Amino acid sequence: RAPFSWLLRREAAHLADLESRACRAAHVVAAISAVDAARLRELAPGASVTTLPVPFAAKAPAAGARLTGDPPLIALGSFDWAPNRDGVTWFLRTVWPGLHRQLPTAVLHLAGPGSDTLVPRHRPAVVCHGVVSSTDELLDPRGIVLVPLRAGSGVRLRILEAWAAGIPVVTTPVGGEGLVAGDGDGAALAESPEAFAAAVAAVAADAALRSRLVARGRLRLADHDPGTVATTARAIYRQAMAAAGK
Repeated sequence: RAPFSWLLRREAAHLADLESRACRAAHVVAAISAVDAARLRELAPGASVTTLPVPFAAKAPAAGARLTGDPPLIALGSFDWAPNRDGVTWFLRTVWPGLHRQLPTAVLHLAGPGSDTLVPRHRPAVVCHGVVSSTDELLDPRGIVLVPLRAGSGVRLRILEAWAAGIPVVTTPVGGEGLVAGDGDGAALAESPEAFAAAVAAVAADAALRSRLVARGRLRLADHDPGTVATTARAIYRQAMAAAGK
C-alpha cells in the first residue's frame, strides 16, 4: 500500500541499477542457478555470466526422527525471513485447512527460527519445534517436505537436504526455481492452494510417486557434488584471470 509500494519500487529500481553496474564491472559473474544467471544477463546485457551450482555434501541418511502424524509434513526454514514467513503463513491460511480434511491423520511440523511464533499454541495437528540443533531431528523418512515459497531467488537448501535424506518434496514453482525443472523433476510443483493440497495428498497416497520423486532428486544431487563444483569454480577463476590479462 502507498506510500510503501512506491518506496519499495524505487528501492528495487535502485538495487537493480547497482547490480547491473556490478555485473558489468566484473570479468566474470557466477550465478548459483541457471535461472539467476538468465535474470542477471537480462539485467546487465554484455556481462559475462555463468553458472556455479551450490555445493552440497550429501551424507548418508541418518536414522531419522519419528515424528507424529501419518504422514508427518515438514516445513523447515528461517521464518524470521520475510519470504519464508509469507510462504508458510499462506500455507497455514489457505492450504492447511482443506489439506487436513483430506489427510486427517497428518501432522504439520514447523522448525527453524521464528517457527514458534507462526501459529497459536496448542493448535491441533501443528507442532512448532522452534530452533533445532540439526535438521536430522526433523527429517523423518515417512514424511513429506513442504516448501511453500511465493517469493525469493537462489536455491533452497531444504530441497537438497530432503533429496539427500530420501524424502519427497512438494513446493511451488518459485520454491523449486534453480533446482526443479518441472513437475516431477525431484519435486511435485503446485501454485494455487487447491493444487498444493492436491499435490501433497497425491504424494501421501502414492508410494510409487514418492519413490520416483526421491530417485529423481538423488540424481539431481550429482550437480551439487563439492568436487564437481570446485572443478567448475577453478575454470571460472581461470576465465576471469584470462579476461583480466593476468
